[in-house]
Amino acid sequence: MITDTARRLGGPPTVWTVLAQEWWGVSPGDARKWWGALQHSDDPGCRALRQGVLLRAATPTQETAVLRHLLHTICSPRRLVVALEALVSEGQLARREASTIEELIFARMGRDGGWRGAQHGVD
Repeated sequence: MITDTARRLGGPPTVWTVLAQEWWGVSPGDARKWWGALQHSDDPGCRALRQGVLLRAATPTQETAVLRHLLHTICSPRRLVVALEALVSEGQLARREASTIEELIFARMGRDGGWRGAQHGVD
C-alpha cells in the first residue's frame, strides 16, 4: 500500500521532496524535473535510485536507521551525481539543470565523499 499522497497524485514522493529541497537545497522546480527525469530513465542506476526512494516512501517508519540508509546508501552523493550524468546522457535532463544540482550536492559533501552528517540530523 502506498501511503504517500504526492506519489498517488503523480508527483515526487514526499521523502524525495524533503531530501531534494530541504537537505540538498534544490529548487522545487528542479526537484520535480529531476524526479520526472528519473521516472522516465532506462538507466539501471537511475532505476535503482528511483526504486530505492519509492520503497522508502512506501515504508511508514521514521526510524533513524532507515533514513540513514536512504541518505548514505541509496542517495549517496556519488550515486546522485552518476544518476544525474546518466540523465543528461539520455536526454532526460538538461546539462544546465544537472550542473546546478551537482553543485548543490558537492557543497554538501564532506572530504570523504559522503554527506556532511551534522547538518542532516541522522548521523
